[in-house]
Amino acid sequence: SANTARGCGLGAPTGIQQIPEANGQILDPQTQVDAVNQAIGQGDVQVTPLQVARFIAAIANGGTLYRPQIVEKIQPVDGDPILTFKPEANGVLPVRAENLEIIKEAMFMVTGPTGTARANIRGLQFDVAGKTGTAESGSGLPHGWFAGFTNNEENTGLPDIAIVVIAENIGQGSEYGVPLFRAMVEAY
Repeated sequence: SANTARGCGLGAPTGIQQIPEANGQILDPQTQVDAVNQAIGQGDVQVTPLQVARFIAAIANGGTLYRPQIVEKIQPVDGDPILTFKPEANGVLPVRAENLEIIKEAMFMVTGPTGTARANIRGLQFDVAGKTGTAESGSGLPHGWFAGFTNNEENTGLPDIAIVVIAENIGQGSEYGVPLFRAMVEAY
């Protein structure tokens, strides 16, 4: 529903500071066709990659929405940090814990042997989960999306990360978004 999407932080500013931010748009559907289009992220749905990254990170971390921050700490070249910015929770996904686990499992299936991202994820040394997407652009080829997260902090010691890729006017998310996601994960 539109209320659930808004509760997931979609269609509204994330609260990031220091940079301008688009709102996006989640409208209340007026017809059954509107509701179906909204359920698959089409029609009048407008979300920003930052909103999706925040949502994906919340799925990965167990349901907490955090305000995105650009600066982690201020520190002189020699010495301790002068100021460290702590994560700031500003919402919780409106999803029961058992349903959140089902969503995570489904996202791991996307990168598994039968998933839409399998061909361009195969052989990656990190466990990842995600969702491919292809959004109509209104002008030629669609935008290719991939939103995902790593699941390897226990194995690598590196903090897990959420990444959202949108390749505009290029084609399918599985063909274009996934390889860019993979390259970022490998670089990380």
